[in-house]
Amino acid sequence: MGIVENDIDFDVATYGEKTHDISYVVHGAKIKCTKGDRWARLILPKSHGVFLRGKAQMHKQDYIPIINVQSMGICSASIPSEDEEIEEIEEESGGGFFQAAGDAIGATWSSFTGLFRSDDDEDDSIDIDLSAAGSICKPEIVQPWIYTNEKVFVDTEEALLSCSVLTCLNGGKITILDDGQSGA
Repeated sequence: MGIVENDIDFDVATYGEKTHDISYVVHGAKIKCTKGDRWARLILPKSHGVFLRGKAQMHKQDYIPIINVQSMGICSASIPSEDEEIEEIEEESGGGFFQAAGDAIGATWSSFTGLFRSDDDEDDSIDIDLSAAGSICKPEIVQPWIYTNEKVFVDTEEALLSCSVLTCLNGGKITILDDGQSGA
């Protein structure tokens, strides 16, 4: 049994009974990953030739990391932190370059923060462990969007819907927050 809502024919078994909020997705839609700390825009570098409210409509195959799916801030997935990656590179290279670069950055930072302190100020610096916060989000997606409209095609591919979902290999589930049609 299907439901027709906003000219979109839905299969109730796939999408459930609540279909009135489902819409087509266009360039600039907002997306969010369950492992990321912020939303990002869904990007379509080149139009497929179909427009909705003056914006390029997207389809099932628009899932390519960085090209279509941008970084969503800091990833909380249990992937190696940048510190762990740097340590691995240092071990392989003997550590010389990274040690010198780290020392130079530390000295520069001390000089910079010294501009804002008087001689009477105590050292109230705070050590922040960035590795505990996660790593920079680098989407790793190898399969197209699911829950697309199997009856409407954009450039021979199924149309992307606001209920469509992507899975990141880092453990995140990427969903669409806003279809992009209103320009929000």
